[in-house]
Amino acid sequence: MDWYENYINGMRQTNNEFYEELAQAWTNDYFSDSTLVKKVLEEQFPFNNEYEEYEVHVDTVAEVTVNINKVIGDFISVIFKDCKHRNYRGQKYLYNGETYLCYDKINHLSKVAKTNLIRCNNEINWLDENGSIVTEKVFLGYDLTSTNDLIGKDGITSNKRRIIFVQSNDRTQKIKVNQRFMFQHNQCFRVEEIDNYNQESNADGEVTMIKLYLAYSPMQEVDNQELNICDYYTVDFKLFIDQDDISQKIDFEGDLTATVVNGNDIIDAEISWSTSDENIVTIDELTGHFVLVGNVGDVATIKASMTYNDTVFDERQITIVDSYISDKKIIVVHDDLNELNQMETLEFKCGVYIQGELQQDEVTCVPSGANPNCYSFEKTNDGYILTNNKISKQPLILTFSADGCSDVILEIKLLGLF
Repeated sequence: MDWYENYINGMRQTNNEFYEELAQAWTNDYFSDSTLVKKVLEEQFPFNNEYEEYEVHVDTVAEVTVNINKVIGDFISVIFKDCKHRNYRGQKYLYNGETYLCYDKINHLSKVAKTNLIRCNNEINWLDENGSIVTEKVFLGYDLTSTNDLIGKDGITSNKRRIIFVQSNDRTQKIKVNQRFMFQHNQCFRVEEIDNYNQESNADGEVTMIKLYLAYSPMQEVDNQELNICDYYTVDFKLFIDQDDISQKIDFEGDLTATVVNGNDIIDAEISWSTSDENIVTIDELTGHFVLVGNVGDVATIKASMTYNDTVFDERQITIVDSYISDKKIIVVHDDLNELNQMETLEFKCGVYIQGELQQDEVTCVPSGANPNCYSFEKTNDGYILTNNKISKQPLILTFSADGCSDVILEIKLLGLF
């Protein structure tokens, strides 16, 4: 009979299993009314802006009470079809074109996966340490400790505080007390208190939603109303393209670089590149590598801007020419010696450059002045090597030439052993 007893034990359910099965059966029947079954996108945890779609049962609620605090806002009540579905406070949901935050997460003891979401009715903007504009969807409202106003001898005090509910993530965890935010481009508040102590269960102790308490702050000259950012002008961000305006032939290609500074400090900020006309100059948005593809006489503007703050930028003009009129020159690199002892050698590296870019033009060098028996002069892959064989009364004259360039002339004295 052992096999029979084992079979019965296998069929037997615990109370918890029984109620879970009953709740799932009720939920399946509840979802049979398709009028309230909707699709919602739920951000995955850890929060990384990646969403997964679920079918849910959606209804509305007027308000949610937690302990003695009340928050008045636009709530929706959501039931997931899978009763084992779980979520986190502060988790973002996209529904009906709006962003919602999980305000009241699914209780881990609940047999039905029901949660309440509050609609994000605003957003906060600020500059991070690299000068990038950060935007975060939030709920802006009031936290009520009582529905009744406080009546005292000095008057009536509203028993409510202005608050923000915001998801706790890598960006918002850097918000500090006294940091200021602007709303509707005309009203400012500063952070008076930060409630970020409520660690989330089943999330390795992380805090997944933050409550910010706000106090009114007057508009200041350092605030940027157009960008809806407080204290914008206290951060001195500037961007400089490292190269000057460029004039080059068709099919020329090169690389542009830029530097971003905050005050006197160079910062590591992401830069985006763009061109005013891709039919004249194309440029890689990320690397700054450009190619001239237009016709002679065409002019385009290259723009470099901070990727997440395009109000900080710099521009350069690029002109397509048929020949180089200026800025084309020979550069000869050597040890800056004008004397060479007997049996010593001196290497010359030379090339044709236009605005810092090495060209393919050939550079030739003609020696003169000194007796040819006093020296040897050999061409290399990127220049020449001079060897002093013996002393010369006449200095050696080296004339470097290239098409369209002014000659570079160097004078070297050939000395003896001592």
